[in-house]
Amino acid sequence: MFQISLKEGNYSLICQYPGYKEISDSIFISKGNSLNRIYKLEKDTLFIDSITEKQNEYQANTIIRNCINSVSKDMESVLYYNVSHYIRGQMIINEVSDFIDNTSYKLDRRYLSSLKGHVISTEIYGNTQAIEPGSYKINIEGYQGYIPRIFTEKGLFDFFKESIYTENYNGFVSPLSSNAFKYYRFEYGGYYKSTDTKIYKIKVNAKFNNPDLINGYLFIKEEGWNINYVILNTDKNGLKSSITISYNQLQPITIYNDIAFRMVGVKGSVEYYSGLKLNNVDEKREFHANKQKNSSEYIIDTCANKRDSSFWNKVRLQPIGSNFLEQISDTMNLRNRRPDLSKFIIAKLLLGGYLIGNDTSKISLKYNGVKMIFRDYNYVDGFWLGNRFNLKVQFDNNTNIEALPYIYCATARKRLLGGNDIMYNYNLKKKGQFTVSFGTRSEDFNNLSLTRYQNYFNSLILGENTNFFYQHDFLYFNNSIHLNPKIKAFISFGIDKRSGLNNYTDFNILNRNKIQPNIFPNSRFDRTYYSLGFLYSPYSNYTITEAVDMHNKKVTPVFNIEYQEGFSSWQVNNSKYQKLKGGISHNIPIDYFNSIDYKIEAGTYIKTDHNMHFTDYQHFGASDMILNLNSLFDSFLLLDNYQLQTNRYWINMFLNYSGRYVFLKHIPFLQRSPFTENIHLKTLFTPDSKSYVEAGYSISFNRFLGLGAFTSFHNIEGCKFGIQFSFNIRSLKLE
Repeated sequence: MFQISLKEGNYSLICQYPGYKEISDSIFISKGNSLNRIYKLEKDTLFIDSITEKQNEYQANTIIRNCINSVSKDMESVLYYNVSHYIRGQMIINEVSDFIDNTSYKLDRRYLSSLKGHVISTEIYGNTQAIEPGSYKINIEGYQGYIPRIFTEKGLFDFFKESIYTENYNGFVSPLSSNAFKYYRFEYGGYYKSTDTKIYKIKVNAKFNNPDLINGYLFIKEEGWNINYVILNTDKNGLKSSITISYNQLQPITIYNDIAFRMVGVKGSVEYYSGLKLNNVDEKREFHANKQKNSSEYIIDTCANKRDSSFWNKVRLQPIGSNFLEQISDTMNLRNRRPDLSKFIIAKLLLGGYLIGNDTSKISLKYNGVKMIFRDYNYVDGFWLGNRFNLKVQFDNNTNIEALPYIYCATARKRLLGGNDIMYNYNLKKKGQFTVSFGTRSEDFNNLSLTRYQNYFNSLILGENTNFFYQHDFLYFNNSIHLNPKIKAFISFGIDKRSGLNNYTDFNILNRNKIQPNIFPNSRFDRTYYSLGFLYSPYSNYTITEAVDMHNKKVTPVFNIEYQEGFSSWQVNNSKYQKLKGGISHNIPIDYFNSIDYKIEAGTYIKTDHNMHFTDYQHFGASDMILNLNSLFDSFLLLDNYQLQTNRYWINMFLNYSGRYVFLKHIPFLQRSPFTENIHLKTLFTPDSKSYVEAGYSISFNRFLGLGAFTSFHNIEGCKFGIQFSFNIRSLKLE
């Protein structure tokens, strides 16, 4: 059943559904009167051609190509649009695990299982506007009901924000993307005769059993080669969906989604219906490539949950049953409920949380929990006992100050360690940041190699130290800003007081003794330095904000150059040198499942002094431990962390090929597994060690977690073979 409010006048009514005959009718709406009509759709005849399997595939592929090619000229109207939408949803929870049930009671004094079998309803009215590709604004003008917003976003709103004609459709590879034939097989299923055209039925079969691929049917009009209907089946992240969408030319006009979900111990179903009204779009307006690109923005009207029956009667596209409002009032308000464990004292002590304010407050102070109390253990300091805090003061939308103070007691040295990083964030558009850092602490001679967490574990449990430390008292000034969409500049000035340390303890749980003496224990090697550098992306036409992401993700070639000089003699045994280095990094998508990334760096010491210390040599990320907290992609995994360094010149390269289906994932039962397969080649050349090469194969999860096999060659000769398990904690910035 459907309903709609219309002004007085004559209207053409069309009723259509896949596989049924279309009905057209002319109606007149008079002022102040209602009109009721009943239409019964009859099954349509599907005409099936008598053709061979090869002809079937050719026919299907031809229709798909015509559809893809025809829409390219109208792509602007696909990407830029404005729709009003009415949404109605119903959810039923069927199963709740005991763990989740007990957890919900402890957090909210209510068992989630009490909702089993009850219908949880919602209806929403609003507007979605596509401002720029990938930038959407969703205005909610009215809502009532309690289905959690995460379901509504994934189950419906995401389909408003994407077009099936684009490459990526709501997190899936579109069957109408430019590379559709790489991922899908198409079957011709016959055609229906419409008034003045044919509607072809095409079956979509994913070539791989991958959650990012879609199965289902496309119904394509011969006239214009536009989509008429789609029936899509997806199964991803615990949501198994069947989506039916009808189209008017290029834009959807109705969406129905039936979802079965199973996640975090809860099983149930939710279904959504939405009717969309396409509002006028000025197709002649200019859409600038350099306009700021935002993530999706949700704006909820302050009166949205206070709308009366007259509002809903005007916008509602489906009449409600007598029990609909009862379902809303009788069920628990689940909307946007996100339990904050930090509200509970024990959880706050364990996990940390805000002591003052929250993430939206003008002033906030955050405590970092147990994970930062015992931050480190090594044979120089002993245990670090203390904590780190986060203080933030928001002045306006463009300016804030963040401070990250920390204070610890080094139990073996019986000394206080501490410091602060104070960041003044200015000019939000250009991501300007001025930082003052100061402190007194121990520091690793090569902070690119084994993390302190690895040394923590080895020292405390295994009785062996892999890292060496010196006393570091420092004051740094740093500034970075995006000068324009292509260039980021950064400048630094620093003063270091550095001195060698001895081991002050040998405690370890297994009572082993593989402890090495600390290096340079009685030395003094201070430094005063400055550095200047740039990042440059020549092919970027993005906004300043996008350029930040571009530099991080390397979606275009990113060149870098940095000059650093240690100078002055006002301290003790000052380290003096002039170093210049530069390079390029780039991530090149080959297609949806495959990519190549590379990173090349070269550098030289233009001038060095006899006082230049080992600390200021060029070190390299290296770790030869089986359990590795470095990256599989841009670190050397079969080198000792102090094995190679140089004070002359160097060149290194990291080349990685990543694909979803390289070797192992061609095995059928592994195809849905979330890992990526990678092939690695890494090289390093210095005048002292000459040529060093590593090659290997790995499987990884989001480049953070992986397992690989590697072999290395030093000056062409076979050197080492090893298996590495990597949890790239360095990239997560948890240290």
